[in-house]
Amino acid sequence: MELNLIVGPAGTGKTRFCMEEIQGRLRQSPEGRPLILLLPEHATFQMERELAAAQGLGGFTRAYVVGFRRLAHNVFEEVGGAVRPHITELGKRLVLSRLMLERQKELSAFYQAAGQRNFAENLSGMIKEFKTYAIKPEQIKQVQKDLPPSPLLDKLHDLGVLYEGFESFFAGRYTDPEDYLDMLAEKIPEAALIQGAEVWIDGFLWFNPRELLVLSEILKTAAKVTVTLCIESPDSIGHQRETALFHRQWKTREVLKEMAKSQGAPFKEVEFIKNWRTQGLLAHIAKQFFSFPTLLYRGRCEGLKVVEAANRRLEVEGIARDILGLLRDREYRWRDIVILLR
Repeated sequence: MELNLIVGPAGTGKTRFCMEEIQGRLRQSPEGRPLILLLPEHATFQMERELAAAQGLGGFTRAYVVGFRRLAHNVFEEVGGAVRPHITELGKRLVLSRLMLERQKELSAFYQAAGQRNFAENLSGMIKEFKTYAIKPEQIKQVQKDLPPSPLLDKLHDLGVLYEGFESFFAGRYTDPEDYLDMLAEKIPEAALIQGAEVWIDGFLWFNPRELLVLSEILKTAAKVTVTLCIESPDSIGHQRETALFHRQWKTREVLKEMAKSQGAPFKEVEFIKNWRTQGLLAHIAKQFFSFPTLLYRGRCEGLKVVEAANRRLEVEGIARDILGLLRDREYRWRDIVILLR
């Protein structure tokens, strides 16, 4: 096991480095131990297509371009563990609606809300957050012991009651997709897909506790793990401030370093740098966005447009018109355009 960390700001070639390493391994030997590229779910299709179209490869069999969910699917197909049917979001809301009716007398803060039309959807979102951060019903009960009587205590009590009932209903009957990562972490040591594999992890700004649990098991089982992080000057003290632009990435870096240390895995870090980012409007914004007081930019303001709309609908319509204009009049392609939301 070995952990390599590739750090650097956007556009410095971290993703290209991962792709070139995978292509190099495939050219050396079309067969052999698996090569796994782990990405956010939305990026897997494009990267798999790019890898398949790489010059001189003519396809591949030992490389896998997957997200966490697809990796779980592949591991479960090999070693088992996903026999029970999984439940959909609609199914979870129906279960929660039934639980609220059955346990309405036990509720205090949510007694009235239990009968509202969309409350089951909101409650399902809260439970999803709990599971994402590996919070169990017992932990919610434990927290209540240290709180004085208050509306917060009432809400935590009701959440604990419903969350516990939700988990009891699922036990031995259905699999919640939110539990896949816990199941994956348990099965990774048995999976030939991971044993001795080389793994590249790209495109993530941070990892939640369940994803970190999976990464920890991958590091124990795989031969080599390479992780990229979009962070500029990683040793800068400024990143330690919670308001810093790269604080979350810096914290992720520290967690990964500690993970390698605790497992006795060799650790190596490489920083990618590009000089063109040291000047220009976008470089100035990146440096000043979370700084106070901010310094004014004295150069030409090219490449940035700030638009204010009367409401969200007009904002969306304006963006759509701009995109269609680029496609029809300026010969852009859909693949040249990206929309970023909070």
